[in-house]
Amino acid sequence: MRNTIMKYLTAGMMLLAVGAQAQTHYYDPEHAGHGVSVTQNNGQGSAFIWYLYNRTGQPTWLISTENCTTYPCVTPLAQANGAWMGGDVQLVDVGFVEINWVDGKLIWEYDLQQWDDAGDCGRLVWVYQTQCVGTFEMEAVD
Repeated sequence: MRNTIMKYLTAGMMLLAVGAQAQTHYYDPEHAGHGVSVTQNNGQGSAFIWYLYNRTGQPTWLISTENCTTYPCVTPLAQANGAWMGGDVQLVDVGFVEINWVDGKLIWEYDLQQWDDAGDCGRLVWVYQTQCVGTFEMEAVD
């Protein structure tokens, strides 16, 4: 399991780490078990990593495939799949998210209906959450 976690974390960070200036983490205190990392990249906008659990309980990272420069912003989400310690990283589209900030909170309105690992959208996607479409209000951790 540790290798799986590291594989997905490494793939996500590889896509966002180049030229990163600042990173902030957000979570929803009403819905534990997931959160979002926001990376600002050399004035080119913000990129997002949503860390959560798939329907089998495995940790998963979904990444934005476009940077946001104005808000509200809609960006596709993808799951990074690749070989451990090398090989090509493949991004598989899983849905999209609309992102906004209101009163210092990150508003995360998501749609994961096309994500195979979400199951039938009536089963567990991650802790305390059973919907493939919804909204979270997240607070900054740091």
